Amino acid sequence: ENIVFRGYIDRLSENSNGIMRITDFKTGKRIDNPRGNLQLGSYAIWCLEEFRDNEVEIAFEDMRSEKTLLGKVRKSDIPSIRGKLVNKITAVNRATNFEADISGLCEWCGYNVMCDDYQNISDVCPKCGGFLEEKYGKYGSFLGCTNFPACRFAMNKPERYE
Repeated sequence: ENIVFRGYIDRLSENSNGIMRITDFKTGKRIDNPRGNLQLGSYAIWCLEEFRDNEVEIAFEDMRSEKTLLGKVRKSDIPSIRGKLVNKITAVNRATNFEADISGLCEWCGYNVMCDDYQNISDVCPKCGGFLEEKYGKYGSFLGCTNFPACRFAMNKPERYE
């Protein structure tokens, strides 16, 4: 397959045993097992092929809990990871309808200025139909659902709310 994509490794280092470590820093509430993560898997393929090592260490650094989740990827894992990546990419290439998933990440999306779903955010929660209201947290004000804690939708206030 002739598939090209780009990713950005947060940190590439060498551990005390001389094994390359790929670290992805996470700030979200849920951190997955690094062994099953295709983002880290794709970075591991690059690292194994670029440096011709037999294994690399992959890590999620959970910035909230200050914990590290580790895994290893070996050269023998490359066909399996590559197959999963190709399957995911093929599914995306075949898709014809891309539903927006409004979330707190919308503020950082480079396409939010042309996204109708984002532009049409009103006082209604896009996740549960409850109401959005301005709330205040340790990092400042944000929009949050009034059905919290049952609904955890929250996002930075769009500029038009200022």
